[in-house]
Amino acid sequence: MVAVWGTLSVVMIWVVLSFLKERSGGAEMTEDKAPSLPVLKQLDPFSLTNQHGRVVTLESYRGKIWVADVIFARCPGPCSEMTRKMKRIQEKLGETEDVRLVSLTTDPEYDTPEVLRKYGMTFGSDQEHWDFLTGTKPQMKEMLTKNLLQVALEKEESQMESENDFFIHSTLMVVVDGKGRIRATVETLTPGALEQILETIEVLKSE
Repeated sequence: MVAVWGTLSVVMIWVVLSFLKERSGGAEMTEDKAPSLPVLKQLDPFSLTNQHGRVVTLESYRGKIWVADVIFARCPGPCSEMTRKMKRIQEKLGETEDVRLVSLTTDPEYDTPEVLRKYGMTFGSDQEHWDFLTGTKPQMKEMLTKNLLQVALEKEESQMESENDFFIHSTLMVVVDGKGRIRATVETLTPGALEQILETIEVLKSE
């Protein structure tokens, strides 16, 4: 009986060690290599217009990491805080050529390129490294909800809490890699969001 229990113990130890080895093998990495990020979605092609009236497509960002959020210029809610967070990312990055910031409007009928240019300038945006994108209503709905998987809903008049309270929209930042793939989303308004975005960018740079 002792021999049987001894044999079973050896077998159990072997099974546990094999399981742990299998679990760790898929996540193996060297000390100087950052962990990889999942691919959440491959973006579909799009064509929008930035604050300078220039056409911007998925190919425009090929080879560049970009951080995107959803705002609208006359927003009475979180948009200002979100844009200030983007400005802080801009300050941390400096004039980094391989990273872009992208803010997309959920109010394209009001947010013309000129309106968005003035909005960006109000927050001190770097106009060459930070795009404010608009388009037709169908284009923006397609881009925001189906492509970037963000919430962008027009409110009924009975739901509006103030004069310009037109939309419910996501307060997430979406990080896209140079191949046009969503690699992370970060809740903008939570503590540590800025640090998380910057860390994600560094991981993508190392790939």
